Amino acid sequence: MANPGAGNIAAEGGFTKYNNMFCWEPIWFKVEDELFCVPRSGFAEAKDSVFDNMFSAPTSGVPVEGRDKEHPIGLEDSKKDVICLLKYMYPTITHFVVKTKTVDIQLKKEEWISVLKLATKWDMTDIRKTAIQSLSGSLYVLTSTEKLSLGREFRVRDWVAEGIKALAQDINVRLVQLRVHGWETAAQILDIRSQSAYQDSGRYGYNRSAVYIDAETVTQLTESVFAAELKEYEQA
Repeated sequence: MANPGAGNIAAEGGFTKYNNMFCWEPIWFKVEDELFCVPRSGFAEAKDSVFDNMFSAPTSGVPVEGRDKEHPIGLEDSKKDVICLLKYMYPTITHFVVKTKTVDIQLKKEEWISVLKLATKWDMTDIRKTAIQSLSGSLYVLTSTEKLSLGREFRVRDWVAEGIKALAQDINVRLVQLRVHGWETAAQILDIRSQSAYQDSGRYGYNRSAVYIDAETVTQLTESVFAAELKEYEQA
C-alpha cells in the first residue's frame, strides 16, 4: 500500500500553492463558555453581513479578532442559536440527508428559527431567505400565533398577514388567547372577525343557525386595518 505521506518532505523545499476548495483558514468565536472554530469562508461568503469587513488585512501590530484562539470574536448570543446556524452553514454527515441528486439540510423547526434569528441580526440575506422558505414549507407547520409573533419579530410580511387572517377566521380563538399579541391587535382581530361573520340557517332549519367567516372579507380587512404595519415588513 502506498504511503499517504510520501512526497511531503520534497514539497517543503519549494512553493506549494493553496487549494482553493480544501485549504480552510479558521475563524474563532467565543460564545458563553465555549470556543468555536470553523472555516472562515462560510462567513466571508455572507456578503453585506456584519462580518463582511471583519476579515480585512490586520492593522500593523494589532491582532485581528477571530484569527486564532487567543483572540476569538466574542458573541453575546445564545450558544444554542449559534450552534443551529453553524449546523446550517457547515453541515456534517449527521445533519443532512441525500435525496436522489440533492442534499437537504435536516434541521428541526426550532433550529430553523434560531438560524433565522441570527441571520436576521447579522444581515445574512441568503441564509435568512432560506430559513424563511424552509419554515414556510409543508415540512414545518407554524401555528397562527407563531406566524404572527415570528413574523413581527423577524419582519416577514407574509407570516404576519397569514397569522392575522387565520386567527380572525378561527371562531374558537378567544380574547384571552389573542392578548399575547397585545390588546390593540387582539381587538382589531376580533373586529375583523365580527365584520366578516355571517349566519346561515339553511342547513339547520329556522330554529338553528351556524356562524361562518367570509375569508375574502377577512383578507380585505386585514390588508386595510394593518396596512401601515404590513408595509414595513419584507415580502417573503
